[in-house]
Amino acid sequence: MRASLGVAILALAALAAGVVPVGSCDVVRVPLAIPGFDSAQVAGVTFWRLGPDGLVEDGRLLFEGVEYRGAEELLRYRFAPPQGDGLRLAFRSRVERSATDPDVVLVELLYPRRSAPGRFRISTFNAGGESPPTEADVPL
Repeated sequence: MRASLGVAILALAALAAGVVPVGSCDVVRVPLAIPGFDSAQVAGVTFWRLGPDGLVEDGRLLFEGVEYRGAEELLRYRFAPPQGDGLRLAFRSRVERSATDPDVVLVELLYPRRSAPGRFRISTFNAGGESPPTEADVPL
């Protein structure tokens, strides 16, 4: 289901060089800027692999909430594969809010890429549906 969220991922920063193998997948760092984080109630992000036949869903990061440790804001999230095979790794990432618009969050998410390295696009989703994937694709 596609819905007009008015939400798009503004920026994909250069990816960190580190890739960490975890079981049968590699965990890659994905820095993102997500506008409308609170106002659109963004529930997570979807990773789309760019293949010969177009975009194919590779997995989702489901946002579970924000917690505070002192002055630090942390986003709790889990990985959910498209096949629903039960692998649901849990993560936490530090949240930075834009100084000019606190509804824009900057996060460095960890994504357990289970497939071979490739080109990906990312979309956000909430209860109303999925935003269009980013125009630009990134190597993961």
